[in-house]
Amino acid sequence: MAILMVVLPAAGAPHAPRAVLPSPRAVPRFPPPPRAILHAIGRSGTAAVAADACGTAIAPPSQYQHVIWIWFENKTLPSVIGTSEAPFMTQLAKQGCGYGSRWLDDVLNLPSEPNYVAAAAGANCDSGTLHTQTPVGDRCVTGDGAPASTCLSTTCQGTIATSSIFEQLQRAGATWNVYAESMSSNCSTANPSGRYYVKHNPAPLFSHLRVKGRYQGNTCAADDVPFASTTCGGTSCLPAGPGNNLANDLARGSLPSLSVVVPNICNDMHDTCSPYASSAKNGDDWLRAWLPMIVESQSYVTGTTAVFVLWDEGAFGAPLPNMVVAPSVRPGTVVGATINNIAVLRATEDMLGLPHLNCATGRQRNGAACPAGSTADLRKLFGI
Repeated sequence: MAILMVVLPAAGAPHAPRAVLPSPRAVPRFPPPPRAILHAIGRSGTAAVAADACGTAIAPPSQYQHVIWIWFENKTLPSVIGTSEAPFMTQLAKQGCGYGSRWLDDVLNLPSEPNYVAAAAGANCDSGTLHTQTPVGDRCVTGDGAPASTCLSTTCQGTIATSSIFEQLQRAGATWNVYAESMSSNCSTANPSGRYYVKHNPAPLFSHLRVKGRYQGNTCAADDVPFASTTCGGTSCLPAGPGNNLANDLARGSLPSLSVVVPNICNDMHDTCSPYASSAKNGDDWLRAWLPMIVESQSYVTGTTAVFVLWDEGAFGAPLPNMVVAPSVRPGTVVGATINNIAVLRATEDMLGLPHLNCATGRQRNGAACPAGSTADLRKLFGI
């Protein structure tokens, strides 16, 4: 029986390497090219192509060791894929890996914060349900307010007490990290602090991760970690060097079971920040800098890591430009089935051997139906 040991760091400090469970079985692979790289296409302005990010494995593993969620903000599919402002993402979606043409923004007609909560829990209320207004006797996240910076012994104002995938992982003896760009300290509730906003960071919004002495203690303070701001100069981005938690974990093969990567307010396409005239171009450059580091990491090349490139919202009811990156995804995959971001929770639970939560089951906890696409089988649809 494999034993997983986790060493939790002090708040704000780089965390120590963690042991990784062995792969449950070998993954059949096509003969690899001499080196897995991301090719840049000349000076024509066309995107860099993830040449070896997808299509290098014949079949997916039965269970994954690592799943990565990378979150962007406030874009619809046609405002990213197929545009001159996002050439890298366009090539990644259309030629390099795969995307969904009906991956809809249909979970909650609300701003960012409740959509991040729903993606991590399949609900935005204590009752395990989805609501745009808080029912009497319930507690829900329905806006972009900051949760309490300090929690009481049993409660935490501005959070909800429903289970999330983070708590599921803890109970299973697995691991998670949120990597929040430009965050000043672990599990920051600032809204904002510089270019960091807690409304884009789901972990501080769950009381089960914040209340000391309960549910394994204040795990948010250990596992919700910052990474240094990426320098983006208008034509390209350069990740920061020493002290970068995300880059370090990629380099030493110590990613947790689930990584939630949250770029800052400029790099996630939310704001248009100098020197960029286009927020989409800024986010495209950011992903072009970071995705090579992911797909060249030992965690990825072993065939047991998958990446979801996600947007929290765009226009309610409209398709999002979400993409799936994994060795077994056939390049150029376009899925026309109806999908939403709760399906990512469901797929991640399946990939990491966890049960389904709330709307990932297909029903809210009160028995009400969930939004269309909540139980779409992403493993089958994308070959992951």
